[in-house]
Formats: sequence, structure tokens, C-alpha cells
Amino acid sequence: MIDLQLKEKLEQINPSWTSLKQSSLWTQTPKQHELEDLFLDLLPAITQLSMEHSLYGMWSLDTVFLDKTGRAHLVPNLSLPLAKSAEQVAHFPGFAAFEHHTDDSMWPLGEHTDVYGLAALMRTLITKQAPTPAPQRFVLEDAPLAQMGLTAYTRQFLRALDLAYQVDANMRLKSLQEWGKMAGLISTSHSPTMAAAETTSSSLVAASAVVAPIAETVID
Repeated sequence: MIDLQLKEKLEQINPSWTSLKQSSLWTQTPKQHELEDLFLDLLPAITQLSMEHSLYGMWSLDTVFLDKTGRAHLVPNLSLPLAKSAEQVAHFPGFAAFEHHTDDSMWPLGEHTDVYGLAALMRTLITKQAPTPAPQRFVLEDAPLAQMGLTAYTRQFLRALDLAYQVDANMRLKSLQEWGKMAGLISTSHSPTMAAAETTSSSLVAASAVVAPIAETVID
């Protein structure tokens, strides 16, 4: 059912929007301020979904978009419930947190699940490598970005991203607010209250979206 819903939502994306897969963030090495802008653009929408007791959970290079001004957007009006089910599927396995790969109630879904998804997405934009599916990371862990000699990014930025990408939910940052504070990005203009207001504004813009086909996710 969610596959059909996702397909329908993608067909309604504003044709002036560009998926991350088609943007310079993927085709070139992103600058730190560009990734920080991506984070801050998506913060209100994720915070709003958390307040509504749901999550995005559809992270990939083809399900996050940039508009003409360069602002980032999720697929409008798309969310997943927090309740687990035996039928749940990790639709984009590399970007899905471990709790999305299992129906075990000991691994609940929550905003921390979206923290992982966004972290996997940002890590992929930096490394240009497909993220390792979370279950496999318990066997062979990915190297932390902070230990990869990435001089284009500050240590504070990379350490916060590494903590957001922790496969163990108990070790992972719990919210985008916590992540933003650790990275030094959160200000009063990006409080949860402001986030809800910005999301409402974004929803009004999204309502004018028109049909445009979107390709399936493939990481070259």
C-alpha cells in the first residue's frame, strides 16, 4: 500500500523541484554550509511529524528535493505511523534505521529513526557511497566520518553527524533538535514552535504542486 502511496506522491511533486540525486549536492562534493542548510530546511518538517506522532521514514536521494531557491523539501503529505507491524518494510534499506528492519517492539520507531535516515543521506552525499544497511553494520561497522580526514568539514560537524548515524538507537542522537545543538546549528529561529509555523507555510506551497514523473531510486 505504501509503495502505491509513495508513487502517487512522487507524481505530484512540483516539476520545478530537483531531487538530491539530480542536484550538485550529489554530482559534486557538498560544502559544509550546504549540508547545514539542508539540515535546517528539513528540521521544521521532521519536528512537526514528531509532534504528530509519525515519521518520514522514506529517506533516499530521490525522496528529498530542492526547489528553485535551493531550499530542501520532503515529499509533501507523506509520513509513516510509529506503530510497528509484521508487514513493515524498509523501503530504502541503506537509509533505514535498524528499527525499520525489524518488527521487534524492543526497537521502537520515533524521531530518532528519521535522525538516522537524514544522517545516512548526508553521509552518502559526502562519501558518494551507498550506505551500508543497518543490520550489516552490526557485523562490519562503517568508519566514522570524523576519522576519515575530511578537511572540508569541521570536527564538530562530523562528530555530530557520526552520532546521528549510530546504528544502536541507544547511542544515537534522539532528535534533530539535539543534533542541531551538538552541531552548533540550532538558534531561537528554529525552535519547535517556529518549526510548526514553517511547516504550515511549506504545506501551503506544496498544495500547488503539479504532476511530474520521478525515476526510481538507483545509486550509481
